[in-house]
Amino acid sequence: MKRILFVDDEVFVLDGLKRMLRRMRTQWDMDFVESGEASLELMAQKEFDVVVSDMRMPNMNGAELLNEIKDRYPNTIRFILSGYSDKDLILKSLDSTHQYLAKPCDPETLKTRILRATSLQESISNDALKNLISQLGELPSLPSLYQEILSLLRSPDVSSDRLSDAIKKDIGMTAKILKFSNSGYVGLKRKISSMVDAVSYLGMDYIRSIILTIGAFGRLKQFRIDGLTIDNFWDNSLKVAEAAKAVSISQTSSRNMAEEAYVGGLLHACGKLILSANFPAKYVEVNQMVLEEGISQLDAEVKIFGAHHGQVGAYLLGLWGLAGPIVEAVHWYHNPSNSIPVDFQPLTAVHVSSALLFEVGEEDNADKPKDHLFLHAELDPDYLEKIGLLSRLGDWRFLVNSYQRPNEERQQLVAGMLVD
Repeated sequence: MKRILFVDDEVFVLDGLKRMLRRMRTQWDMDFVESGEASLELMAQKEFDVVVSDMRMPNMNGAELLNEIKDRYPNTIRFILSGYSDKDLILKSLDSTHQYLAKPCDPETLKTRILRATSLQESISNDALKNLISQLGELPSLPSLYQEILSLLRSPDVSSDRLSDAIKKDIGMTAKILKFSNSGYVGLKRKISSMVDAVSYLGMDYIRSIILTIGAFGRLKQFRIDGLTIDNFWDNSLKVAEAAKAVSISQTSSRNMAEEAYVGGLLHACGKLILSANFPAKYVEVNQMVLEEGISQLDAEVKIFGAHHGQVGAYLLGLWGLAGPIVEAVHWYHNPSNSIPVDFQPLTAVHVSSALLFEVGEEDNADKPKDHLFLHAELDPDYLEKIGLLSRLGDWRFLVNSYQRPNEERQQLVAGMLVD
């Protein structure tokens, strides 16, 4: 049974939550307290899986409380549920809050958000790793891209399209801005998966504030482990993102699905970035195990860490409330048959793009050590057959192969295959 703690200084709000969630009593052990101080006292006596706090409270506000919980109980999932909005306070809580929900919040939304976050947590068996992921306020950003985006923000006539094109090359900024865009603080009724939409809805002032926050805390120190550098990691992620978007557009006219495929491709290996940046020595062991024992990368990661990078990335993005199709693509892109295959999804586009880019990499680097190629998935034809799309593989192979060609030639090839 999951243990949930609700914190709000308004007694009538707590009473409303009790009534609203009465049906969850068989699944959740719930406590309701009226202050941050009281919640910390209770947490010293009892473990909680999730804390849902109001933002504006006397003595200790929600941002201060969740920062304290992050330090003391890093494994606890942290939500803000509030009708109060203050830009500076919200930005201060970016690193300590997994999700924001706006009052009034219907019970189904609250239950779904909590259930989704806790279910993803169960896929991670290593407590130390679980603590690390729960403490992450952001994914690191590439310093060169950070400087490029800051330069654009200084320009008085920069367009939303130009700024979004620059931002969506960066894994850390994309994840952070989408997390903020999908928060209850912004108040939108639908999920935001497009960077253009995020920039348009948030506005330049908020984008600038978020990026400056990221820049202060999220710059990535250069590191290198065998077969993996930051530059080839970013290059690989961007290629998968662009190819996944093209594959999606070739199959469906849904702009939203194409954007989700792009974001899923950009973030598909973010769990690898988390593991290798925080445990470089252990990740060298993973690479060595793959080469020496001939096992898959996922199996090696599970042996070393207790979870593979797809689970790690999906857990973090799920905590942040990113759209379900994006989380699913990150979780299952290596083994899509383990998902619930139904039809074409962003997962399909990311899996196909990652696998087919791997095929091209093998051909182009046949005389080189294979350890630098293990960022990709292996194609799962059974999955494609289950969803009735195996016949599309030839077209998609041709399309993805175009990403090894010069940019202009690639654009011509892609344009010729898009759906009307």
